[in-house]
Parts: sequence; structure tokens; C-alpha cells
Amino acid sequence: MHDRAATAPVREGSFMHLASRLTLPRLDSARRLLVLGVSLLLAAALLPALPGGSAQAARARAIAVPAAFFGMHDTDPTSWPQAAVGSVRLWDTGVTWKDIETSAGVYDWTRLDAQVAAARAHRAEITLVLGQTPLFHVAGTARQSCALAPSAFCSRLATGSANAPREAAWTAYVSAVAARYAGQIRNLQVWNEANVVGYWNGGAAAMARLTYLTRVAVGARMRILAPAMVARSGGVFFATYWKQKVAGRSMNSLVDAVSLSLYPSATGRPEDAMTLLAASRRVLKRAKVTKPVWNTEVNYGLSAGGVGSRPRAIGVDRQAAYVARTYLLNAANRVQRTFWYSWDVTPIANTHLTTNGVVAKPGRAYGVVRSWLVGHRLQGCAKARTGTYTCAIAGKGRVYWNPARTVTVRVARNVSSRTSLYGVKARLKGGSALKVDYRPVLVR
Repeated sequence: MHDRAATAPVREGSFMHLASRLTLPRLDSARRLLVLGVSLLLAAALLPALPGGSAQAARARAIAVPAAFFGMHDTDPTSWPQAAVGSVRLWDTGVTWKDIETSAGVYDWTRLDAQVAAARAHRAEITLVLGQTPLFHVAGTARQSCALAPSAFCSRLATGSANAPREAAWTAYVSAVAARYAGQIRNLQVWNEANVVGYWNGGAAAMARLTYLTRVAVGARMRILAPAMVARSGGVFFATYWKQKVAGRSMNSLVDAVSLSLYPSATGRPEDAMTLLAASRRVLKRAKVTKPVWNTEVNYGLSAGGVGSRPRAIGVDRQAAYVARTYLLNAANRVQRTFWYSWDVTPIANTHLTTNGVVAKPGRAYGVVRSWLVGHRLQGCAKARTGTYTCAIAGKGRVYWNPARTVTVRVARNVSSRTSLYGVKARLKGGSALKVDYRPVLVR
């Protein structure tokens, strides 16, 4: 579909583009020029730093994207993904607490040792999730069983694993992890998706207590991540947890980062996940939480709890677009780590990086968008009234996409080429009209 607004002389992402959207009162010419001048100054202040503005201001607002920003899950990370992965989150890899402590006080580190060695060999930063509770360490007599959650979801857990543990047992386990892996594992995450009943049913106060015990046991040897929470299921638990105090200390003082699972609804897109991020940040602000945010799980098409019918299929080009848009938007919104779930997952999501063990187009897009961002400075992303996104990357160019329709963008006169999601480069004449759709394209 041809978008007339996008072919107008005003270019996407420009200050004039934003100013053209402002409604000015009926004034005489001199006053109208004055108001327009003020409007342009406001536009300059509100827009992200895009090329062509003050170089000093752009540098101040620009976001350096490290390799560790590109995180990944893999159910068998000893085989390692066929991609340049900057960080790995060890979850669903057979190394939870209940997998490691085989009987009271007896730890089997074999599998975790192998996974840590593989990650270190690939120079990937490691995040280990500390839960779930072994049955013999459940506090009290009540033990959650699969009867308390949908069977397809609960089948991934052992009876009692979502229960609060005895504090002494938790402290002993966390201390053993820190003693063995300090200097190897960089980050310890207190729990997985604590606001999902299938993973935790001990309440917000008990989870806050585990967070405190973790900090005391580990000290400054490792970074402590707050328990992951599903943003779309945030609700009362999320807000209550962050308002807790233990031994006079706030949750903000006990952790080094906030952890969110930024899955949108089953039909949601990467842009919808950013709406969830914004809502979560409002809750955090009210609780006076100032720590950086990590996106510790993301994919698309998942129904609540990962149960239900198989997700609605989408084409491989759209899958690849979702991957690229996910990392561009998370970086632009200053999310410090983004962990894709997962390199080899197929049944519960609709965006797959591999097919039968072979890297698929979305997996290739992961590597391409990584090459656009890592080692460069993202100067910002702007959304125009046409719905078109423009992300400026210093030293690389601009990335364009429109999630909902095909539009025409007039590129700058010094443009020389365009690069697709799959790394295919083609010549592009400066000042020409470029068709843009849901697939991000880099224009140099």
C-alpha cells in the first residue's frame, strides 16, 4: 500500500516532521514564526538522538551495545548455538537446585560444570537461575503438586518445586554455588517467574526473604538478579514484591537488576512487549526502584503459562522481523540484557531460530542485527505518525520498519546501500524512495 504521508517532502524522523504534527493557533505571521520556533526546539528535545543533530548531545544520549546484550537460552548449551551469543541464561537446562542437590547436603555439579565450561569457552557471560526447591527441603508440610496448575504446564516441574524452601537449606545451597563458581558465573538470578503459580506459590514476602538471604550469602562476589517475573502477569505480586523490606533493606538495595519476561499476548508483537516494559517501569518507579532492567525471556505466540494449543504459525520472514525488532527496541529502551527463548525451542512459540537443528532465517537475522548493534552506539529510535520506526546507529546508518503496512520513505542524499535482515546488501540511490514494511532494513 502506498502511503502518501510518507512521500511528502517532510522526511521520516526529522524535526520538521514532528513540528508539522503540532497544531498552532491562529496568530499573526511574526507570532506564528515565534511559536513554530519554540515548537521546533521542543521537537529537538523530545526526539531521540538521530544523525544530523548536535554531535555532543547525540553522544551523550547514545546507547553503547555490548556483546552481552545478545542473550540466549539453549536446552543443551554444551553443544552451543550456531551463533555469536554474548550471554547465556541457564534455565531449562537441567541445572536447577532440585537437579543439583540430589539428597540433603549432597550436590552433583557435573552437568553445571559442563555448561559453565562451554559458555566460558565461547566467552559468554553466564546467568544461573537458583530455584527450584528439592522436595526434601520444602518448608512445612504443604507441597504443591500438578493438581494445582494445568497439567501440561505443571508436568515440567517436580512436586514441591514451587514451594518455599527451608531457609537454612537455601543459604547452604547458594553459598555452595558462590564458593564454587565465583569468577566463572557472573550473575545469579533468585528464581524463575515468581509471579507464575507453577514456579512459585510461596508469596511475595517469602520471595523477598530469599532475595535477602541470597545477597547475604553471596555478598559482592556475583551480581544478584531479582526473580524473573512475567510482565503480562505482573499484577499484585509484582508490585508487592518491590515494596518489601527485609532486615530494614529494600529490594532495590538487595539486587543489581530487575528481571522481566517480556512475552506479549499470544498474538502480540515486539512493539507490544515495549508497552509491557513501560507499564512495568511505572510500577518500579512508584516503588522507587532504580536498578536496570533485564529481559530474561522473550519469544512470540506463547499462551499463558506456555500451555494450550500450538501457537498460531507465522511466516519465516515475519519471524525474522520479530527477532530483529526485539533486539532493536530493547536496546533503544535501555534494556541491558535480552535473552531469547530459545535457540532450539519449537513447540510452545511461533518464532524459531532453528529448524531440525539447522539455523533458519530467524536465526540468521539474530546474527545480522547483532552485527548492526554490537560495538556501535544506538542514537535512538523514533516512531513517525505513519507508524514507521527509524533507529539511528552511529557508523552504520538508519534502520527502518513499519509493523502494520507498507510505506514509502525518502532516504537521505548521501545513502549508498541497503542491507536486508539476512545480510543481503544492494545499492541504493541517495534521495530515492524506499519501500518499507514489517521487515527492518538498514540503510547506509
